[in-house]
This record gives sequence, structure tokens and C-alpha cells, in this order.
Amino acid sequence: SPLWLDQVPLGGAVSRAEVVQAAEQSWSLEGVFGEGCVHAYPAARWKCLLGQYRLEQLRSPYLVRAHQYDRYLIASNAFNGSWNAAARWHEPEELTEERRALYAESAALTRSVLARLTVGRPRDSAPRSVFSPACFEHANAGSGWRGFEGTYTQGDVDQTTLE
Repeated sequence: SPLWLDQVPLGGAVSRAEVVQAAEQSWSLEGVFGEGCVHAYPAARWKCLLGQYRLEQLRSPYLVRAHQYDRYLIASNAFNGSWNAAARWHEPEELTEERRALYAESAALTRSVLARLTVGRPRDSAPRSVFSPACFEHANAGSGWRGFEGTYTQGDVDQTTLE
């Protein structure tokens, strides 16, 4: 998912915002950001590397798929990057009030960001579509029982074309 969120992690973990700020300082990124994004965030160009801010600036048609309970973001923000611990996110010993609040905040922020991408857009602007299941997954778009192709294009949805 390209939807990295600007969220404060628990327990001193490194935030996605800190990751992209370090990338901006370390790499030669001139010409990468796009004029619209640089204009929107002139004092914080690092935001042009974070999906939460960058997706608004894209002018090409696109479909974004972002899980509301993104496993990667939860592992990063609630479990200091541990995928193994994040896999147990729902178990009673792992499900602290602090983590519950972070999960709810992450899902709400995902919905809010995605709504801004589509709601109230001018009819003549480039089409944008979003798909955001309320699932604990990350970037699972392959075939198979959980994949986009195997799950979301069968049945009634099969005849629908995103335009």
C-alpha cells in the first residue's frame, strides 16, 4: 500500500514521517517530488514522499488499495517493526488499551485520507478510485484466497469496470 500515514508510533518506534525525512536528507531527490506537491508543501518536501500527502497531488488516474488495519503500519507503529509480534495483535496479552487506540486511530485516519482523495472532486479531474477493506493485511494484491484477483473480482463485481 502506498498509504503511509503520518502517525506517532508507540514506545519510541521510528515513525514513517521520520523515515521519509531521513530519505529526503540522504538521497538526491531533485525533480522527484513534482511541482504540485512542492507547491503544496514548500517547507516540508518530505511530505511528498509520504502517501498520506502525496496521493492528493497526483494528477493521473489511479486506484489505491489500502487496508484500514494495515499490518505493516501496525507492526511499525505498535510493535516497533516486529511482524511476528504484530501477527499476534489481537491476542489478549498484546491487545493493550494503548494499542487499541492506535488501531482505531490508524483505521480512522486511513478512511479520512481516502475520503479526501475522492469526495467532492471536480468532475473533470483525473479519476481516482479507492478500495479499503477493514482488514489486518498489507499489500496483498496477488492471486489466491486473500488476493485482489481471487477475492474481489469474483461474483457480481466481475462485470464492473473502474473508470
